[in-house]
Amino acid sequence: MILLAKEFKEILGELLITAPLTKNETHLPCPAALRKKIIIKHKKLQIDHGNNYGDDDEDILTKAKKRGILYLYDDVHHHWTRHIFVVLEQKLCYIADPIEDANEAADGGKEKFDKEKAKKEEPENQEYAELNEFGFSSEEMHITEEWYHGNIDARQAAEQLLKHVDKGDGLYLVRKSATLIGNFVLSV
Repeated sequence: MILLAKEFKEILGELLITAPLTKNETHLPCPAALRKKIIIKHKKLQIDHGNNYGDDDEDILTKAKKRGILYLYDDVHHHWTRHIFVVLEQKLCYIADPIEDANEAADGGKEKFDKEKAKKEEPENQEYAELNEFGFSSEEMHITEEWYHGNIDARQAAEQLLKHVDKGDGLYLVRKSATLIGNFVLSV
């Protein structure tokens, strides 16, 4: 994330607002002062358009006390599956569909991640040594962020953005690049 911020500062220069426009600001600047300036936001702004449908579901990640990867044991197939989870004040929520890791995607999902098997094969499998406690490399920890959409193409990204156009300006999503493997695309 820090590298991305440095790139934004380097490329956008003075157009990128990184601090208040004037010292000791007591109110927001007028729109004219922000003309031809760029503001990048990380958290969703609270905008009331009179429609509150689905707001609780969309804001679930902002209310989370903890989020990450949850391993569930499948008694039928006898293997561990990984799910994205969110811990709220009084409940634990997780996505029912398991997520694939890099190894599953490479072998077509034939072999599920099994912690015991990984421990036995540790010398042969050096890739697990580079993974953190959730089973992801540090570059992939954004998977639980609401702005990250993973493997979707440009058309699907445009549909997602159009679906939420009522949220106002500054809407964006990040997805994996289909042309440059290992890179990401910012869709606005």
